[in-house]
Amino acid sequence: RTEKGIKGFIREGANFAKVEVSIRNVGDDALDPDVYGDVITVERHITQNSSSYKIKGKDGKDVGSSRDKLIRITDHFNIDVNNPVVVMSQDSSREFLHSGKAKDKYDFFTKATLLKDITNKLSYIKDQIKEMNNLIKEKEKELPDVRAELDRLEEEKNSFTKLQELKNKVNELRERLAWAEVYQLETEQANIEAEVAAREDVMPKIEELIAKNKRLAEEERAKATAANDEFQRELEKNNLAIAERDAARNRLRTLKRETKSKETTNISKANAIKLKQQDVEALETQIQDAQMTIAAASQAQDARLQQAVDKAQDRLDRALRAKADAEEAERRNDRDKQDAIGKENQVDYRIRNVRDDIVRLEQRLKTAQLKGDQVLAKFGPKMPELAKYLKERVPAGTFSVPPIGPVGAFLKLKDQKWARAVEEKIGGNLGTYLVSNMQDRAKLDEIMRHRIKMPAMISVVNLSAPAYVPSENQLPPSAYLKMTSVLEFTHPAVYNFLVDSTGLERSVLVANQEEGARVMFTERARNVNGAYTEHRVLERRGQAQIDYPMKSMNNARLVANEADLAKSINVELREKNNELKQLNADRKAASEAKHKIQKAAGDLTNKRHAAGAEVSRAKVDLSDARQQQQESIGPTQYNVDELERMLADAKDDLAPLEEEMRKAEEALETAQEAERLGEEEEKRLDEMCADGNFMARQTELQRDFEAYTQGAYAAQDSVNKCEKRLNEVRLERAGLDQQLNHRAVQLSRAIEDAKKICDRDTAMRHLDEDHKERPVSELEREHERAMRRVEKEKAAYKRPEEEVHRNYEDAKRKYDRLEQTINSSRGPCDRLNAGRKKRVRMLKTTSAAVEKEVSHRFNYHMGKKGHAGQVKVDFMNAELLLDVKMNGGGQTVKDTRSMSGGERSYATLALTLALGENVESPFRAMDEFDVFMDAVNRKISMDALIEFARDPNNCDKQYLFITPQDISAVDAGASDIVVQRMKAARPQ
Repeated sequence: RTEKGIKGFIREGANFAKVEVSIRNVGDDALDPDVYGDVITVERHITQNSSSYKIKGKDGKDVGSSRDKLIRITDHFNIDVNNPVVVMSQDSSREFLHSGKAKDKYDFFTKATLLKDITNKLSYIKDQIKEMNNLIKEKEKELPDVRAELDRLEEEKNSFTKLQELKNKVNELRERLAWAEVYQLETEQANIEAEVAAREDVMPKIEELIAKNKRLAEEERAKATAANDEFQRELEKNNLAIAERDAARNRLRTLKRETKSKETTNISKANAIKLKQQDVEALETQIQDAQMTIAAASQAQDARLQQAVDKAQDRLDRALRAKADAEEAERRNDRDKQDAIGKENQVDYRIRNVRDDIVRLEQRLKTAQLKGDQVLAKFGPKMPELAKYLKERVPAGTFSVPPIGPVGAFLKLKDQKWARAVEEKIGGNLGTYLVSNMQDRAKLDEIMRHRIKMPAMISVVNLSAPAYVPSENQLPPSAYLKMTSVLEFTHPAVYNFLVDSTGLERSVLVANQEEGARVMFTERARNVNGAYTEHRVLERRGQAQIDYPMKSMNNARLVANEADLAKSINVELREKNNELKQLNADRKAASEAKHKIQKAAGDLTNKRHAAGAEVSRAKVDLSDARQQQQESIGPTQYNVDELERMLADAKDDLAPLEEEMRKAEEALETAQEAERLGEEEEKRLDEMCADGNFMARQTELQRDFEAYTQGAYAAQDSVNKCEKRLNEVRLERAGLDQQLNHRAVQLSRAIEDAKKICDRDTAMRHLDEDHKERPVSELEREHERAMRRVEKEKAAYKRPEEEVHRNYEDAKRKYDRLEQTINSSRGPCDRLNAGRKKRVRMLKTTSAAVEKEVSHRFNYHMGKKGHAGQVKVDFMNAELLLDVKMNGGGQTVKDTRSMSGGERSYATLALTLALGENVESPFRAMDEFDVFMDAVNRKISMDALIEFARDPNNCDKQYLFITPQDISAVDAGASDIVVQRMKAARPQ
């Protein structure tokens, strides 16, 4: 079919179309061969305004034109063209091929296996039984009224002769009624006392069970701790041995290198000492010779020359200090320059951030000031246009129920503090529209995609259902602030949708990150799927503890009060503008400071150069002064001093060398001993690490730890459950005690009131042998009826006796008919309901068997290409998952959209073949199933299909494969293959 429906079969320019389908009708399973013959022909005549069927039998004779007869034929031959496995059209193939949703795959699976059809029929039966039961209940409710009318007429009938009896009866009922309340209160008191006794009996048992499980939990935890400690010790011992062995090897290598280095150092030190001793001896000889030469020389010193040397030295010292000060000033200026540049860059960065904040705040202010339908722009730029289109251009009655949306427009935030947390949780659903059925969804999808040109976010929900009312054991503890508490829902369908899609009711709001960690990770509060602070989210995913910042930090779309929000944004905007003004001033100051420092840098450089020149001149003057002084002393004296200085230096150098030599010898001995010990240590650790018992012992301890831990968890869980039950019993006991006290007060008052009418013995004489009184409500009603009858009798007889008798007989017949109808209907209704439940159980068993069989066949077909696959069906959540291992190994692919086009098409083909083996249809058709495959996958798929069609189990079926691809690889000459090629499309 085309987008036009069946009218798409009518060729352009023609007024009608005729479609004929011929069905072979031979063999043991032939349908009425005397009527239809060997071939049944179904002809459909299609016009622009209508269509009709015509069924022809043998010799082309018309045998009928009703749809019921056509359905009988298709049912007989198991023809179900609506089953996507029997006839896989281009649309269904493309939809299934490209859909990555588990629910879409599940829908395809249930349609193909007819499970969905059975489920729908059972649901229909359930509704019919429910309607039947409601009718019976209505009749049962009507029965007391009819009975009351019958009793009234009976009373009137008997009133002619029983007035006195009625008076006696009224008095009897009065006395019985006086003590009936006493009897009832005594019975209730006895029942409460029995319940108290029962709870008294069960409380010690629960406490004993708690103590037993606590001891067991402690024992298991102690064993687990001991096993874990032992495991850690063994592991630490093993790791320590390995680390020590590796460290010993490294130390040994280091020691060997050090020993070699020590030996080299010893040789070097010995040579250095020998050379230094030779230098000392030579210097001593030179000094003796020089002293003898200058013995007669003058020892006078020229004071004027010494003064010149001191003056030059002082000038050099001042010049050096000036140069150092100049260099330090220049370095300090460079640091100031870098600080000024850094400050300028920092101010620039802050200016950019503040400008971005101002733009964002202006946008938020603009959004907050939106009016009317323009407010919807918060949930999508096209939302106001969509709302206007639905209001003005969509005729009334287009939708079965008017759509609701966007979801965010039906929510109101109570506290702006939690706007970001709410946005983080449900922000992705705020732009969603809600409709009541799939037909309305298709209509709204057409409007959104093709009229408004916007992405379609639509969900199907029950728009008339009341809001969910989850029980306390389904919600987080009442001590926590739930996210639903800060939201106001203006439509129950919105609340139901968000609960179903996001689990909103199990999210809690906390003051800070520490409290969130306590709720989620320490206490692990029940029924809590996430804790939200103002800026962070804390969740548990399995055993993992997740703590991450919110993504939606500044774009919360829900507002508690638009005016307050706009006011706060304006205040924040003014603060940001003032901050920007101050930052611009700071940047100007930083830039001026930088230019001032850069200008000072040149002056400091010149100053440093001048100081350097002064140092050079001072050094020259000092050198000249010393030269003149030396010339006045004489060269000989200068040489002796120099030789003595050199001798002192040589002797000073010799003593450390000798000490170093001694230490080097000691170090060499120490290194050699350490090397020997290191070799022994390495050998010992090698033997220890080679022991194979380490790993076995660790594995055994790990298993013990896990077993003890599981036992402790189970025992603690039992403790928690028992403590919860004990608390419940205690609360029940307290409530029963209160009831008991209240009943005692009521009983005392009731006895006093009853004695005012008669004594107890008198009332007891009116009872039956079992001494059991009827309920007070019944006695009150009976007493009131008796009083009214007496009053009626007293008011004289207003109607003839014959009329009263006639009305009584009519009412009795009506009551008998109604009672008989109820008695004859209740049993069949209950049996029907029992039968339906039995079929539901059988459906579950059959569904599980079909899942296993389809999974096995899917793996079989995937294996033909070297892959492996498994089909997992979650019937509770209506999801189907495909686990595929490409080429028989590697990572499991759970989303077919992550495969290549060919691989995805082949996986789809394999699943289709697996599903098809459950369908007993005489033919199967597949349209353009290989359009997304490459040549290799196409050949493998075609071979697999042909092999599947030739299977002996499928020899009685006809397979139709429609493809625009090259099929030259198919053996067209085979006896069981017919290839039909369509002519090329005519040019327009």
